[in-house]
Amino acid sequence: MGMETPDDLSINCTNLGNTSDIFSKILEKFQTRKKASGKLSPLQQLQRMFSHKESAPRRMLLIVVDEMDYLITRDRAVLHDLFMLTTLQFSRCILIGIANAIDLADRFLPKLESLNCKPLVITFRAYSKDQISNIINHRLKVLEYDVFEPMAIEFCARKVAAATGDMRKALGVCRSAVEIFESGLQDSSDKGAGVVSFLVSHVYFCFG
Repeated sequence: MGMETPDDLSINCTNLGNTSDIFSKILEKFQTRKKASGKLSPLQQLQRMFSHKESAPRRMLLIVVDEMDYLITRDRAVLHDLFMLTTLQFSRCILIGIANAIDLADRFLPKLESLNCKPLVITFRAYSKDQISNIINHRLKVLEYDVFEPMAIEFCARKVAAATGDMRKALGVCRSAVEIFESGLQDSSDKGAGVVSFLVSHVYFCFG
């Protein structure tokens, strides 16, 4: 018999109203279960659930938390409590956190190591200029015409690589450049000419 497919939950922390709302999101995954009596917070309900065999979920839960940097608070309590949920006796949670701060675990969660709960950290290198340029060009291949001048893509890739190397930033700049151009094109009587040359300047404009 093969391993049972785990349940999964993806949370983008930029969409949370408060950092502690992440526990509500996790608890919602088990909303079909009988709610705990009393006025327990979502965190306390999860802690109770994972501390008793009778109430603990049988299926493994894979939790992917994106933009985990947004959970950093002055007392680091939310981050600490989130990781500690995986250590409770009957917890079957696997937590994968994605953050921009490569030192998040060492800098903000030093207590986890003493509790034998230090997370495994995998560092992904930032995208290089050539990688960014290649990805943009690959995505543009589906179009039947040239949208960006090669110099515009080169400029975008170079600027992003020098700053953060974040591919999402590069794609966002390209998207904004197209939107700005389309907005200007609506007021133009010549709607078919000069598309490429205009987008070079619009890419520059998107970097402020």
